[in-house]
Amino acid sequence: MSRFLASNNLSDNPTGIYLVRALQDSFLQKHVRVVLPYSKADLKYIGDIKSAVNPDILGFSISFTGSSPAEAAARVRMMGDFLKDTMLRQELLEIVHAKAAEFKVKKQEIDNQLILKKLQLDEVIGRLNALQGIADKYPAASRLGYRQFLSSDSDGSKFLSPVIQLVGAESEIVGLRAELVSLEREAAQNKLRGEFFSRAEVLGRLPKAGKTLLAEYSLLQKEVFDNVSLEDDSIRQVSNDVGVIAEQLQTKHLLNTRFVSGPTVADHRSGPNLFVLLFVSFFFLGRR
Repeated sequence: MSRFLASNNLSDNPTGIYLVRALQDSFLQKHVRVVLPYSKADLKYIGDIKSAVNPDILGFSISFTGSSPAEAAARVRMMGDFLKDTMLRQELLEIVHAKAAEFKVKKQEIDNQLILKKLQLDEVIGRLNALQGIADKYPAASRLGYRQFLSSDSDGSKFLSPVIQLVGAESEIVGLRAELVSLEREAAQNKLRGEFFSRAEVLGRLPKAGKTLLAEYSLLQKEVFDNVSLEDDSIRQVSNDVGVIAEQLQTKHLLNTRFVSGPTVADHRSGPNLFVLLFVSFFFLGRR
């Protein structure tokens, strides 16, 4: 909460000060109720449902008392904004950490594939050179019909003439070199992606609110990719992937997440004392 207030210049706000002092597990359990797609009464039927059950929460129902209706409403709104921002921050950091870890695994996988393909290429090139030597040693073999087979009685297998095998080896070399180019392109993309998310991980160590971190994430994207040529399709693809994450989070947590009811201000006192109780449903409608 202190991080959220500081990022939004609300550290001296009376409502914020109250929430910082009061915020703890028991306080949240008293004032914030999670709204799920299914009620407790529905749980006994869920086991019979064949389709997957949506585990996501729909939102929160928030209630607060205050010395005045306006004060209670302010507490409800600030708590709602805090919860929204916290969920944004949490999801952004989870994605960044996952992408950074994914880069390391992907790097090893690509390295292994490159080693294997280079080894295969060396073997085929060696076979090609050997076949070329055979063809040079037996020039008459080049006059053999393309459909003629030479048999080996040792294992019962059949082999094409050396000239035909030369053509096959050269074709295989072309294919392996194309695969190497594709893997090297993937390695370059993964390296750029890793550089971005390793820098993005540092953002999570800063004591800043989710909305602020998302803005800095977008600034980091601009900083990283402004220094490279986006005319390169492979680089532009990485930039687009990074940008999609920010757009999805902004849509989910900032645009589609809102109060669907309230916070409302009561027009009369509730209960025997001077406090006013406000009930507000705060639903998270944004989903990917």
